[in-house]
Amino acid sequence: MTTKIPPVLHRVLLPPLADQGAVRRNWRRFARIHPGWELRTWSETGQQSFPETFGALSRCGSPAQQADLMRLEILWRYGGIYVDTDCEPVRSMEPLREHGCFFGTEDGEHYSTSVIGAAAGHPAIRAYLDAVLDGDRVATALPPNEATGPMFATQVLAGRADVALLPPEAFYPEPFADSTKRFRRSRRRLSGPGTYVIHRWAHSWREPGHPG
Repeated sequence: MTTKIPPVLHRVLLPPLADQGAVRRNWRRFARIHPGWELRTWSETGQQSFPETFGALSRCGSPAQQADLMRLEILWRYGGIYVDTDCEPVRSMEPLREHGCFFGTEDGEHYSTSVIGAAAGHPAIRAYLDAVLDGDRVATALPPNEATGPMFATQVLAGRADVALLPPEAFYPEPFADSTKRFRRSRRRLSGPGTYVIHRWAHSWREPGHPG
């Protein structure tokens, strides 16, 4: 029997990001449409909070890569649903708690990591975390999306029967190509009946000073 995902929302908030503007508005709306859920913000990378990933966190080349590791240890230890700070909530994710573990996809193929849900101790999260740590992925010269993020997640998780891969409509109704043009449509036009979140592509994974 599948263990339900606990009603907890997690976000990682590391400098230079701050709890202001759209980041704050998104989080407040998550709270409004998830009454009774616990909302947790993770802003420290200390060993007490992250005993498994602490060594790797101290060697990460960017906050984006740190967030990649942190979300995995958080979900492994506590369970819940992790959301990036540029995720705009549309409707309650309560129905998604029935999955033992879920990821979304932008293109129907790759496992995106801006929204991840899992029960505590889920074996797919363990496999992903082990692959990151055992392969010392933070030591590579690859960009975060290839070293520890979506591209690597796809390598590790593709084909697993214990992971639900939700369609683009669920979290990624705004195409990445549109985001690079700073193109924004209304939530009404972007979202459909199966949309829970709109990932707004804030490009926080870019290197400092990158024009994107």
